[in-house]
Amino acid sequence: MFRNRELRSPTEARERLTKFFVIIIIAVTLEALVFVLGAAKDLALLVYPAMLLGIASVMMVALALYLRLSSHAEERLPDPDASTSDG
Repeated sequence: MFRNRELRSPTEARERLTKFFVIIIIAVTLEALVFVLGAAKDLALLVYPAMLLGIASVMMVALALYLRLSSHAEERLPDPDASTSDG
């Protein structure tokens, strides 16, 4: 009925973590845009949305770095299907 919660491969774990991280980045970016619209009346409040946009940018760079490093690590792993042979 329910699928086993264990991740089958590093690729699956990377894909799920990437989806989660992208959702968080989108939420932070949307929050910054809402703050920009709210800060239109007082420019002194523009610091907070600028900080949020900076944080979202750092998160995107961190995600790109993670994806690059994890893909290189996956290339070095032995293929689990190739290690099993049928006689």
